[in-house]
Amino acid sequence: MSEKNCAYCNFDEYDIIDKNDFGVILPEPTALSKGHSVIIPLRHISSFFFFFDKERKSLMSLVDLVRNDLHLRY
Repeated sequence: MSEKNCAYCNFDEYDIIDKNDFGVILPEPTALSKGHSVIIPLRHISSFFFFFDKERKSLMSLVDLVRNDLHLRY
């Protein structure tokens, strides 16, 4: 995964909170609150609505994962 001028392409592997085949969860560098995280798809695409169904479901599973983790922590 690498695109010119992409703010999220060059993340450090050590920063990954969790991942699956289609995306990663990273801590937000300019967090607005405790546990603020971002989910980054591994395929560049201009809109969430253009993902294939399998990708969208996989990314939503990361949303559920981070939500549950935040609920337990905070």
